[in-house]
Parts: sequence; structure tokens; C-alpha cells
Amino acid sequence: MGKHLERDRGLSYRSYESGMWAWILQRGTGVILVGYLFLHLALLSAATAPGRPGAALNRVLAVFRNPLVLYLDLVLIAVVLLHAFNGIRLIVLDLGYGFLRQKGLFLGAMAFSGVLLLGAAWRLLA
Repeated sequence: MGKHLERDRGLSYRSYESGMWAWILQRGTGVILVGYLFLHLALLSAATAPGRPGAALNRVLAVFRNPLVLYLDLVLIAVVLLHAFNGIRLIVLDLGYGFLRQKGLFLGAMAFSGVLLLGAAWRLLA
């Protein structure tokens, strides 16, 4: 057996390194954003339906005034930030820079997303 052969670690999440977590995060946030896009378009089309568009729009706007929706907006901002900055990290890696510093780039992207999320939370919930 050669030195390069490694024992099979299976599918345990404990064996994942930062690159795998970044991949999972990118795919998960992408699916969430696509789902949000369809939901958003469905709400907009329902609010602007022919007939009485003013009444339907008022009902949709009343839902958006709910405090729970503000927290869901904050979750949406978090998902967008994580997806965007992890995507920038992936572009940097695809260009051939920072491959040996993948963990640092991942942690930096997450930290920068967290700082911007705190600013958005302060602005949105104040």
C-alpha cells in the first residue's frame, strides 16, 4: 500500500473540510434563492391580478408589515450575502489564486458576510 492511499472515511460530516462546507453552503443558498424567486413572483402576480388589483396589493402589503416578515427579510439578506461572498471566493479560486489558503478565504468570506449582516440587522430592525 502506498502512502498516498488513504483509509475511506465514509460520508461522515466530521471528515468534511472547509471546501466541502463551502460547496454545501453555495448549493444550499442557491436552492433557497431560487425558491424565494418563485415565491416572490407568485406573490407579485397575485397582487397585480386583474379585477381588483388595489385590494390584492393592500392584502400583500399588510402581510409584509408583519414583524415576522422583517426577520425573514433578515434571513434572506443573510442567504444573499453568504451566496455572494462564497461565490466571489470561488471565482478567486477558479482564477488560480489562494488555492492553498482555501480555509482562510472561506472564513474571511463568512466573517465579511457576518459583519454586513449585522449592519443590515441594525438598519432593518432599528
